[in-house]
Amino acid sequence: MKENRIYGLSRLNLSAVDFVSTDETRAALRGLHVNVKDKKVVSTNGHILTITALEELDKTEVVKEIADNSRPVKDSFTIPPETVKTIRHSLPKKSNIPILDYAFVESVVRDNGYETVTISSHNLESYKPVRFRHDALDFPNLDSTIPDTPPDVVVSFDPDLMGKLCKWWSKHVQKDMYQKRIDLECWTKDHKFRVVDPETKTTVVFMGVRRPD
Repeated sequence: MKENRIYGLSRLNLSAVDFVSTDETRAALRGLHVNVKDKKVVSTNGHILTITALEELDKTEVVKEIADNSRPVKDSFTIPPETVKTIRHSLPKKSNIPILDYAFVESVVRDNGYETVTISSHNLESYKPVRFRHDALDFPNLDSTIPDTPPDVVVSFDPDLMGKLCKWWSKHVQKDMYQKRIDLECWTKDHKFRVVDPETKTTVVFMGVRRPD
């Protein structure tokens, strides 16, 4: 990382905390992992893996107080979920200035198995640093979970419709906490897919689904 560059955590990066593990026996997965080497932010609960891009910005684009306090970051680190919540709350609720939608990684110091990390934001009125210290745990290599071959079938659907379906399905259809899942049955030639719950005999058919050109 060059001296004049700084890593910015976007609202999208921070929102991935929704998918970190809540299992206390899996400490390495109980946080948002910032992979500096590959410039990505990773979270997983063992069932869902999210990967979002970590942006590297020029310090001249950043509020001077943050730029002056920042140091080159070489070590990856993990942000505990409660700290992510604090960082998200430090960002302006609404802003017409895109750079204010980021929290910036000022410094990461490793010492005797611990990480001390400073992440800061600014609303043009006040400087808001968030500092935390915790065990420096090695985040597992999850590259093998991503298939390296092309998918068998690709289906495009409206994410808003899928979100509504999942919310409705979870609330009203499948109420057994151990059986919450949706199986998609696809007919790509007919541009349709179906989800069925045998227990309640509920069927939802999506029409107009298409394969990408």
